[in-house]
Amino acid sequence: MKGEFSGHAENVPKYLQPGFARLGENDIDIKIDIDSETAPSLEEIKRLPTRQLRTAGLLLARHVITRQLAAIDCVGGDGDGRGNGRGGLCPELILQRAVVYEALGYSELALADAYVSYTLCEVVLEGGDVSDLEPVTVEGEDWPAVVACSTGNGDAEGEGEDGDGDGDEGEIDRERTQLALRHKYRSLILLARSALILGCQHQAKIWIDELLSLEVEVSLEEKTSDFCNFWSVDDGEEGGLAGIGMFRAAVGQIRRNYSMGDKRNLFGSSSRVVYPWNEHEPDRMSKESLDEINAHLRMAAPDLEVEISVLPNLVPNTTSSAQVKGTDADRAADTDTDTDERADKLDASGPTAESSSQLGLYAKKDLAPGATILEERSVLTAIRPHGEALCDACAADMEAIPQEARRHCPGCNIPFCSEACYDLATTTYHAVNEEDEETDEGYPPYETPFCPGSSGNEDLHTLGRAESSTTPEWDLYFLLLSRTMQMAETQRFHPLDLFEVKYLWGDFSPAPGAHGSMDLVTSGGKENENENENRGASGRMPSRTLPYSVRHHVELPLQWFEVLMHSRPECRPYSKHWLEKYDWWIVQTLFAKFRGVADAQQSTWTGKPEVAAVHPLWCLANHSCDPNVTWKSSGVRDLTVVSERVQWRRSRTEGGEKGEEERGEGEGEGEGEGEGEGEWKGIKAGEEIWNHYTDIHETDFRERRARLNAVLGGECRCERCSAEEAMAMVR
Repeated sequence: MKGEFSGHAENVPKYLQPGFARLGENDIDIKIDIDSETAPSLEEIKRLPTRQLRTAGLLLARHVITRQLAAIDCVGGDGDGRGNGRGGLCPELILQRAVVYEALGYSELALADAYVSYTLCEVVLEGGDVSDLEPVTVEGEDWPAVVACSTGNGDAEGEGEDGDGDGDEGEIDRERTQLALRHKYRSLILLARSALILGCQHQAKIWIDELLSLEVEVSLEEKTSDFCNFWSVDDGEEGGLAGIGMFRAAVGQIRRNYSMGDKRNLFGSSSRVVYPWNEHEPDRMSKESLDEINAHLRMAAPDLEVEISVLPNLVPNTTSSAQVKGTDADRAADTDTDTDERADKLDASGPTAESSSQLGLYAKKDLAPGATILEERSVLTAIRPHGEALCDACAADMEAIPQEARRHCPGCNIPFCSEACYDLATTTYHAVNEEDEETDEGYPPYETPFCPGSSGNEDLHTLGRAESSTTPEWDLYFLLLSRTMQMAETQRFHPLDLFEVKYLWGDFSPAPGAHGSMDLVTSGGKENENENENRGASGRMPSRTLPYSVRHHVELPLQWFEVLMHSRPECRPYSKHWLEKYDWWIVQTLFAKFRGVADAQQSTWTGKPEVAAVHPLWCLANHSCDPNVTWKSSGVRDLTVVSERVQWRRSRTEGGEKGEEERGEGEGEGEGEGEGEGEWKGIKAGEEIWNHYTDIHETDFRERRARLNAVLGGECRCERCSAEEAMAMVR
């Protein structure tokens, strides 16, 4: 029979509509109503005949469950727009969404949802001190719901003088405990599996031990069977390396580590992906995007402009240019040629299978050595610990600032290095609590949630800033996330739409399932003829290059919103507002963007990372280990043309003697710097600006690549690294 499809397709996002159009054209015994308030079950989705259809079904399930979670926020609401409804979270729906994420291959999102589900169980089992979050049913009632015992006299509560009511209440408590324990059991299975796949072996072992010791009516054999009952839309794909194959490999790895001395990884890695439902990733190659960026550049760098640059892929021979970077290569061809002559130049040869189109900075005129060509002030900064030493906005060293130039917040007294930084901060992320107001609970008021005043609750400012922390670098990335959320709430923007974030590229791979529903338009729901050949290119197994930490990607962000919701109730996790602006996929996307562009500086006292910052214009300059500009950490970030180029040894392929010592003919070097000329004459008009994200004086390309891997999302393939690698292979 044909699959039955009903409902209004226009009621769902565009990315789902092609899949629905094809579901009804296949001989499948399944009924799907997109207007239904109930998501299709995993068993229904498993029966779909192709991977594309299963992916479409899972994406629909994710959409419906998220919509259900948002609807709970409106149950019993007063319509004031500040945290409608009772303010609870539904563990059943949250865990159900986690199961869908696991099936889609998004282990990082599955772990986050499962962690919240687990936390809500702990609230029931251990009490409200565990968390301020409140578990509720879909109807907004206390969770877990238990059918009340009857005393035989019609009194549902069973409260009588004979004391039988106390016994009934005890039975209800025991039943609630058992229901919570069973839900905790299911949450722990998902937590442990996700942590294993992500490579967080230490945390996975903790959850596995807790799972095994959990007092539920399940035998050890049943626990083992339930834990291994893993299913993914990719099962059987990639020659067994995806789906269940990946899960089995993760289990085998932790067993091997255990047998070798119990050495387990504390941190793991996740994929950098543009999720299929992400409608906030801009067309970075469009005329509108280039115009917006260049408008900002005219103020910070009048002699520079952003254009399209063709760069080598970080992992060669695996992905075609049309399938990387969010189809930037395709977008490049659509760029308005009147405003971007470089697009015409690139199209003549076109990106190859080993290259992709990206944005880059170019000189509009000749730039002399030593010239400062960009000066950019950014408030997207992270500082630990929080104190008087650095400007809260730009992280400038306050000791170098004259007293008369300094400003302090009249509410909480945090320091700023200048009137410019004070004005920028108070309009973008730090509304001033001048009246020293606070809520009944001691939190900052709704209008100024990030300014605690002279004596208010400072929990938001202390999260991630512990001086005793053993993970200062990770803390800084979380603090960048924190500042972004402050900016988004203050400016009433979606965090991914902030200019400081919007055009950052996270070196994204195509998402698992990202093309699944889209392929239905051309494949008719059937497997593409060359699908096995192109499986890697279509994103079925994106490489995991984004460093991942359970604490920084899940625990700290959850705590952050638990604090903020006391000032702004609509920011409670899983509220309609939170799901739209701060859901876990947004957190993951922001981390991917920051890892590729944020720079850090160390404390002169402790030697630990102390400050991180994102400068959206500065980071448009692509990396090379033979750069033509340099920079220094400061409150206002600059780019300065280098006085001399890095000396490195390269081999000649045509003429000359192999291994001759000379300045590299790297990308972006000036025309005035010929092979035999020792004088560096600067950057010529039309040449690309090449920045550096590591110590370029390191002579071993392997060391440089190792340091750059987490930043770039792969091995550096600049001319210098490629040439030195080739020479090493010859030797």
